[in-house]
Amino acid sequence: MGNKLFDGLNMENAANYLSIQEFSAISGLSVATIRRRIKDGSLSCRQLGGYRCRVLILSDALEQVSPPPNRPPSPSHASTTASQEPKLSGPKPVWQRSQTS
Repeated sequence: MGNKLFDGLNMENAANYLSIQEFSAISGLSVATIRRRIKDGSLSCRQLGGYRCRVLILSDALEQVSPPPNRPPSPSHASTTASQEPKLSGPKPVWQRSQTS
């Protein structure tokens, strides 16, 4: 008796399929993004056992997926100085006022 997961595939082709987690690790996309692309149809997959069974993605789909954009690093809060922050209008809060009277 063959493996039920791959009954619709021959075993040579089974090596060409990746799970969502494997596809995520190789492509650099998050699992949520992969699931979203499967749902909107931009990424094809096979779910051989039907609903609630393991989702398999053909390894050739890696060519369809563009790598995530390289975003410039956001400035950290620690590197921001008080001189760079915009000056707010209005009186200073009581706790920032000098204690001299």
